Amino acid sequence: MIFRIVTIVLLYIYIYNPIFQVVNFGLTKFFWLPALFHLFSKKNNAAFVKLLHIEFFFVFLTIFYCVLLMPRNIDLSLRYIYINIVFIIECFIVPYYILHIIVGFDTKKVISFIYLTSIVAATISFILFVVPDVNFYVKSTLIHDPLSASGIRSFSIAEGSTFSYSITNAIIVIISLLYNQKRFFYISSILLIISIAINARIGFIILFFGISSIIVLQYKHNSGKIFRVAILIALCLFLVKNMSASNETLKWAASFFTESVDFFHNYNENTTYNTLINDMFFYPETVSGCLFGEGIDIWNNAGMRSDIGYINQIFFGGLLYLFLLSCLNIYMFRRLWKASGFVISFILFGVIFISNFKGPVLNVSTGFVKLIYLYYILLIVNNERNSI
Repeated sequence: MIFRIVTIVLLYIYIYNPIFQVVNFGLTKFFWLPALFHLFSKKNNAAFVKLLHIEFFFVFLTIFYCVLLMPRNIDLSLRYIYINIVFIIECFIVPYYILHIIVGFDTKKVISFIYLTSIVAATISFILFVVPDVNFYVKSTLIHDPLSASGIRSFSIAEGSTFSYSITNAIIVIISLLYNQKRFFYISSILLIISIAINARIGFIILFFGISSIIVLQYKHNSGKIFRVAILIALCLFLVKNMSASNETLKWAASFFTESVDFFHNYNENTTYNTLINDMFFYPETVSGCLFGEGIDIWNNAGMRSDIGYINQIFFGGLLYLFLLSCLNIYMFRRLWKASGFVISFILFGVIFISNFKGPVLNVSTGFVKLIYLYYILLIVNNERNSI
């Protein structure tokens, strides 16, 4: 029992990375020293480096390109170099340490622990949502979240509550379906879906993408599992429809569905989709700017600002930088496809490329990216062991 609690706490810290005001940095960084020490002190961990040497090659190539761009904007280049270094540590080295030392490489066991961890996170979100005074205390005196939104959303003890958090929980619902997780499935899924609704609606897009992919690619000849998915979708729609009328947060969450219909039928131009496409989709005016970037930070630029990850990456290092980022993820997609099948690979890396429209996530160690890489290392290591 104590082992389970400790494992869930450690997984919570790694995946959700809460930033407490007393330390003012993500708690995942507490894994850095033991993980690096573990990597360099164990002889057999050379096999881990060999296992992922192509992935490391792509990341170091990306860092080298950032170094070449330093004369143009040294501060921004150093920031991207730091982001990629953190990415190596938190998305490759730390998850291997967690799997090797703490959780183990049993796929069902790891997925079960992640599932339980997400239930804890979703329960915290639900408590913060129904008890506003507790939420106010947590946000004002306990945690610091750079992406936290005041008012009608942001109910979590996690980094990126208005972006990464809901994507993380959506992925866990999808993985639970994919690996046929049955224990408290519907109750926990309701909690997870509520946590998505009250924090960031992009989680609904990920849910739709993942569930649709599972139905089309895996469940198309399995009526029982399709029925299970149908019940889950019905629960989602029922909750949103019947609870939104009495609560501003849920009304905002429900507006995702009306905005989606309006966007695809051209009923309303004032939607989040139109804002992304019309106001945030632009590119450098010169050919050299498109190819090699302009060394401009447009994430924090008041005059020319965009949330779209692809646009941010192009303005920094051009299509060449975006190409290097994509090479890593395409290679990993193909490798996971060969190791564990097309469906899981398509969903996990599809989530990364979809999410990069809403914010820069390629080679960024945000919560759901760390979760995806944890799954990736788990499945790749197990495939290598089984092939010996």
